[in-house]
Amino acid sequence: MRLSPLWACCLAALLCSAPCAAKDIKVKVKQPGTLAERVGAKKKLTATAITIAGALNNDDLRFLREMCGRDAEGKVTDGKVSTVNLREVTFVPGGAPFFSLNGKDCAVTSAHTIPDGLFYDCPIDSVVFPAQTDSIGARAFAETMVRRVTLPDYVVMGTDAFRHDLGLTHLTIGKSLRVNEDVIARAFGACHNLAHVEMGDVVFVSAQTFPYWQGLETVRFTGRVGHIDGYAFQHNPRLRSVVFEGPVLNTGGEPVLLNCPEVREMVFNGPVLSTHYGEPVNCPKFEGYKVRSLVGSSGNTDYIAQTDSTRYADFTVWQQMFDGVTGFLQDCLRMNWRGFSSIATMIGDGGKELALTTEHTAYAEAIDSLTKLQPVFGKEYYLQELRAAADYKRAETSDLNFDYAQPTDSQLTRTRLYFNLDSIAGKGSDIDRMKRLMYWLHDEIPHDGSSSWPDCPYNAVDLYEVAKRDKRGLNCRFLAIMLHEMYLAVGIQARYLTCLPKDYDTDSDWHV
Repeated sequence: MRLSPLWACCLAALLCSAPCAAKDIKVKVKQPGTLAERVGAKKKLTATAITIAGALNNDDLRFLREMCGRDAEGKVTDGKVSTVNLREVTFVPGGAPFFSLNGKDCAVTSAHTIPDGLFYDCPIDSVVFPAQTDSIGARAFAETMVRRVTLPDYVVMGTDAFRHDLGLTHLTIGKSLRVNEDVIARAFGACHNLAHVEMGDVVFVSAQTFPYWQGLETVRFTGRVGHIDGYAFQHNPRLRSVVFEGPVLNTGGEPVLLNCPEVREMVFNGPVLSTHYGEPVNCPKFEGYKVRSLVGSSGNTDYIAQTDSTRYADFTVWQQMFDGVTGFLQDCLRMNWRGFSSIATMIGDGGKELALTTEHTAYAEAIDSLTKLQPVFGKEYYLQELRAAADYKRAETSDLNFDYAQPTDSQLTRTRLYFNLDSIAGKGSDIDRMKRLMYWLHDEIPHDGSSSWPDCPYNAVDLYEVAKRDKRGLNCRFLAIMLHEMYLAVGIQARYLTCLPKDYDTDSDWHV
């Protein structure tokens, strides 16, 4: 059949106006900085999905952002890539920063850290992380449309890593040492459509981990849970169920659910070592706790029944529990987790007691030996802690002004004359004088962090006399009190500060 010239022109026009078929390209970058060359100008604008292998530098990441719809300044490009697979990718320095986010340059920081702002505001809807990812930078996926996220084991999350990802409906969290509101809310704030969360092994789940999640419908723990606080789920208007598939070693007290009007069940499919959960608050549709295995100890038997202790030996399922206890303790030691002492007390004591009760003496001995160990913190641990820390934000602004006592104050005059501070401080700059006073106090009274609080008024003279009389040291608080008073006595303005630890809710120690 022959087409008339008119029909031929119409057909050609139709073919030219038809959308290009989706294109999935695979690229191997052998030399950092060559992604643009490997892809080419044509595929840059026609590809809809990309799989990359190799080491990428900042120039590569800038080009990748352009393929995903945004340039280095955040402006819209003609790039159409919505699916990104980085499984075989690592990152290396090189090239100029690939993006500027709120005036801050974004660039590669380490081989296995997804850099800050990498896909910020890019309309991608699917991503596979590099296989060795250990941390995800601030706003790396904020303002995207990624639908499903599977986090690697023990990954460290940056501030607002996925903030306002309105496409996100399913979140899978790998193994974790600790999950709490700060981590979750900081990384996934304003992800209003997030409905389903799954977690692997998790050592510690804090209270208020899931507060005010408007879209949350189901939470499923697929692995072991070391400890989960009470009030972990609060003000979740759509939450229907919480399921624990594996062993739960310890829980907090009383309600775990607060103001969840649609929740119907909390299911324990695995054994429970110790629980204190009771009646949920303002959960009118709650049908009760469904326990489908054994319970070692229950603090509220009206809600969760306790298994008859005489039947323990009949159930090999308890071995799951013992393996959970020893496994978590080993993980915490291997990962150098600062919360080790707390979790060792929470799950170790109960696990050891149960092992003795059921005559599993080998497990009892293994648990006992593990609880006596302590993590050894190395350089990498502190680097991970820094990566995990949120950006500093002053909680509130204040116009407070501090008035410092003058050296002529009667108490300070007494201190200056008693110690002959002018002679100890000597001449020179304030820094020189401060150092001489600090060294003198350091040599006079030893630091003893475990010492009892002295029974005397808390001022420099009385503290000094008690320390000398009893031949004792003082902890950091009282040494700080003494030193700041000595500084004031020689005219140097000073205060002492009490610093709480990052894990203040599980670590009761502090420094002054």
